[in-house]
Amino acid sequence: MQDTSAANGIGESKPCRSASAPQASGCSINSALGANQVVEMSAQMGGEDFSQYGLAGVRALLLHVGAADAGKLEASHKSGVPTSGLHSPSWAPELAPTINAAISAETSILMDLLNGISDR
Repeated sequence: MQDTSAANGIGESKPCRSASAPQASGCSINSALGANQVVEMSAQMGGEDFSQYGLAGVRALLLHVGAADAGKLEASHKSGVPTSGLHSPSWAPELAPTINAAISAETSILMDLLNGISDR
């Protein structure tokens, strides 16, 4: 995916107009959060029913938002001991940055949809 957008600040961007819907969403998120904060995940076999939307013809995008403290995440990578997962009683997201990132990413995608950018 080539990011042809230019960030003007959080939530303001010139989206990738020539990209497919998922790629355009990725460009929007890159613009909103910064490309160094966005990682495209490979397909995974998970337990979610989310795939059923796509199989039924509904255009969908599953967005994973990181919620761990950066220091704890770095220590986890160094030690090899994973951080607490989503369904763990020890899961303790960093609330403000997690909520801000999710809202910024979702808003950028929705603005593209409302403006007809991701209608392909």
